[in-house]
Amino acid sequence: MSSSFEPSPELTDCLNQLRSMLEQFIGLDDALIAVLIEHESATQLRSEQTPIPNPVVQVIPLILQAIGSSSHTLLQLSEKPGLQTRDCYSICRSIVELAVNICFIISEGTDVAERALRHARQKAFRDLERESRIGTNIIKIIHSGRPAPSTVPGLQEEIDEFTTKSGKEKSWIDGSIDERIAAVGQHQGETIQNRLHTARLMVYRHSSEVLHGSLFSALHFFGATEPSGQPRTLQKLAERIGQQHMVILFAANIAMCEVVESFHKEYGFVAAQAKADAIMERLQTIAYLNRS
Repeated sequence: MSSSFEPSPELTDCLNQLRSMLEQFIGLDDALIAVLIEHESATQLRSEQTPIPNPVVQVIPLILQAIGSSSHTLLQLSEKPGLQTRDCYSICRSIVELAVNICFIISEGTDVAERALRHARQKAFRDLERESRIGTNIIKIIHSGRPAPSTVPGLQEEIDEFTTKSGKEKSWIDGSIDERIAAVGQHQGETIQNRLHTARLMVYRHSSEVLHGSLFSALHFFGATEPSGQPRTLQKLAERIGQQHMVILFAANIAMCEVVESFHKEYGFVAAQAKADAIMERLQTIAYLNRS
């Protein structure tokens, strides 16, 4: 079977424009990193003087780099929709969750940023000794230079913070992705909450099925779960896969846009927000998205 498909010209144009928008958002993402690390190019994006807390500055650039990297990977896989579209669900889920975490840390501020730092430190230490048990089989990996936690100031306290009473590891934050989105909404308004919610809804359910390798994910990809039935021609299948790719790119663009908006709402990034708004206004010009 061919690895790529040719959807209708109108849908192809839509996909190309969504790719172009995402490429522009990646450029904005790079600019945000420049501001946070005080690169010489930063003055082109932000003239405001609202200070950004040091813990946030320590955490956010690395997560911005991650979301930019995943967005670039999605671009590379989006030249044409095809069998690789299935894997794009998982990449887009990462983009959406990274965006939610960035917005959540920005809206919550120093306490959550410091919690992320503590979690990362103790997680890095735990990585030095890992064990997996399946039935009677045990696989164990231990770094020969692993120090005792007591020899590293504050490490034992951080390990205890992220360990349940039953001895299991805890996540970096207790709330679900929906709870994090709601928390962002409480601090930064209903608009950003609704857009993050929309991006999450577009890809989260189906990306979970793809990641878990379910039969449903395979049937859904080929359109076999639709009420109208599985596409009967290659052209109809191409359109179906192209539409899935459209949703994925749409969700990625929304997620990237809300990262910029979160920065603007908290710290004042007027120039960046204006650029993000201009990018999103292109949606109104895409014929495929505005059919009556």
